[in-house]
Amino acid sequence: MTAITIFNGLFCDAESVVKEVVDITGYSLVTDIDVIDEAARLSGISQKTILKSFPSGRGTPKPDHFRSKRVFRALRFAMAKMISEKQDIVFWGYMSLLPPPSIENLLRVCLIDGMDARVCKATQQKGYPIADAREHIRNDDSIRSNLILDVTDCNDPWDSSLYDLLIPVTSTGIKESANIIVQQLASNEQDSLSFQKSMDDYLLESSVQTTLADKGYDVFVSAKEQSLIISFEDHQNVLDNMSLHLTETISGFEGVEGVEVGVGDRYNPNDIFQRVPRLRTPKDHYSAKPSSLESVGLLGDGVDDTALALEIQNSLLNQDLDVSVAAKNGFVSISINDHRSTLTHMARYLCDSISKQEGVKDVDISVGRKYYQMSGYMRMRKQYAEAFIADDNREFVLALSDRVQQRERKGTFVSPDRPVKRKTLSNITRSAPQKNRMYLYR
Repeated sequence: MTAITIFNGLFCDAESVVKEVVDITGYSLVTDIDVIDEAARLSGISQKTILKSFPSGRGTPKPDHFRSKRVFRALRFAMAKMISEKQDIVFWGYMSLLPPPSIENLLRVCLIDGMDARVCKATQQKGYPIADAREHIRNDDSIRSNLILDVTDCNDPWDSSLYDLLIPVTSTGIKESANIIVQQLASNEQDSLSFQKSMDDYLLESSVQTTLADKGYDVFVSAKEQSLIISFEDHQNVLDNMSLHLTETISGFEGVEGVEVGVGDRYNPNDIFQRVPRLRTPKDHYSAKPSSLESVGLLGDGVDDTALALEIQNSLLNQDLDVSVAAKNGFVSISINDHRSTLTHMARYLCDSISKQEGVKDVDISVGRKYYQMSGYMRMRKQYAEAFIADDNREFVLALSDRVQQRERKGTFVSPDRPVKRKTLSNITRSAPQKNRMYLYR
């Protein structure tokens, strides 16, 4: 096993469990601040900038969209580098959520307790009044819930499917919680070849994602044996980058004094399969009557403006872009008419750029599931998430995820209710009692 990742709720004795695990295994402890330092070193983003986009107990800031996406990609790349270069480490904190499920040789752990147990610990350990303790815990749960919404498709921060082990610490005990974690660690049969392949893919996809984020592209990248799938995640981001691309292209034309880009009446952002109108050819433009040129917005105040608009229009037509162009006194206005051609153009541009990167065999472009998620949809997801964390009567039991149960059936992981097959691992001398059994939380 290469690493353990531990995520936890507030007042769940996580620090004590982590210390126990580190003492037993001899693994090195890596906290969020360590990952932030590494991300700052690799990306050139200052630590202060990263911390502004980072959840904290004082609340969640609302940073600039581009900055937060860029920071997220940098942190993910830093995690990939640390996992690939270091062995025998325990990641504890928010960053434990960043590695994808495809990394098989990670043991993902969540430490959590019911609200009553956590409130009791808050009053005993920190002296909080009961009402203040409950509010403080809910605020922290909300921050963690928002982080889960950002990095996964799950609305519940304590969903057992996100982890290999979900452990209620109070009912299990600190030492026993650590023992269970170590048991699963010791019984893992490591496939070094499979792990290396998954790490190579993880490094490649996080590197490409970081490179594109630095350029302002909000995309999700997945890799399989050096083949990349790039998914556009945000329609507005695609439109913004297309506008920037058009502005840079058109600014190179002689006689252009300024450029503005917008969308036309025929632009449909909700259908990537919309029917594309027949694009006008250069012959159509030059044979058209002045009245028809006025109707499509190509006629400026003078001959020079009309010629400039036609030149730009024809150049963009050659790139299969359905746009309308108007010019006046050297200032050019572009109306994007078709979403599908815009998406195709940006996909072709990204493919050409990424295919040149070392280690990339081929590139495929798609539209991600989040591409059309409007603000109303995200509000609904947050409402569902709030319902999970607001449930004071929720109880937790010791749980294995479906993924780990499949491994356990193959002998990859061991369950505490079966005899433990001993393996050579320094400092591991104890096993969980037979009475402790694993249950799937539902």
